[in-house]
Amino acid sequence: MNRTFKNVAAVLLVTLLTAFAILATVQLTGRILGPTATAAAQSASAQSSPTTTSGGQLVCPATGCAADSCHATQ
Repeated sequence: MNRTFKNVAAVLLVTLLTAFAILATVQLTGRILGPTATAAAQSASAQSSPTTTSGGQLVCPATGCAADSCHATQ
């Protein structure tokens, strides 16, 4: 075999093994942490539900500011 071909084959093999190792690490980490440990797993309604203060004002879950109306509910 040509030396250039051997080098290309070696680089492709190492790249393929590295890609599989990265994929396996991401999958394993996802299984260990579980789907609820990430913010992306939360539903949009759970993240944008305003709470009401005793004075009747809404508290925005994103910013924590209080107002009479909340853009998150629109």
